[in-house]
This record gives sequence, structure tokens and C-alpha cells, in this order.
Amino acid sequence: MPHRVPISPSLMDFHLVAQEYQGRGLFEVFLDGERIPIDRAHTPFLDAARWLLANGANPEAKLSGRMASSSHPGWCSTVGTSAKLRVAEAASGPVFRKWAPFSMTAGADLNGNSPAD
Repeated sequence: MPHRVPISPSLMDFHLVAQEYQGRGLFEVFLDGERIPIDRAHTPFLDAARWLLANGANPEAKLSGRMASSSHPGWCSTVGTSAKLRVAEAASGPVFRKWAPFSMTAGADLNGNSPAD
């Protein structure tokens, strides 16, 4: 079912809520009480930002996100900045990297990390 909340370039503030799906480390994302039609995600706010941008949101619009179990946002950024990021695993732990559509290139792992990352 398509998301029924209109996404307009004039909207400048989005508040997302992520809820874990069946305790598997995957999350569904909600905007104004409706589920955003993205695959269940490990990085719900980044994936939702890409969906918002693809559906007409202003890249400069504020984006905040919280977990369903919290009353306070844990993510604050803009739609455009968030849409450009992905999370990669590094020796020191998770780090932000530039987002690109997923592709399995020679030597890449399942996170899309190439040996050069």
C-alpha cells in the first residue's frame, strides 16, 4: 500500500519512528503513523531519508528519528545529508561512509565494503 501522507518540497520537518521487526535487528519506519514502504532495514533513518528524497522531500528539510521505545529523538540531521550516508563496519566499529546503490563487486562483502574502504 502506498504511503498516503503527501511528501512536498515545502515540508521542512519530518519526524520518523523506527520499530524493531520481530526482534531481528531489522526495523520498520513510520511517518505520521503510517509505515514507509521501504524494506525492513538495519539503518532505518538513512533508508527512510533516501525514500523521502526520492518522493519529493526537500533535501534541506530537518529529519529527526526515534525508536518506538523512546520518547526522545536519537537521530537529527537533514534529509539530504542522511540520504548520502551508509553504515559500514570498520576495525574500530561502525562508521559512516558515502552511500551508493548496492552492488556485489569483486572483493566486496555483504555490507558493500570493498577492500579500499
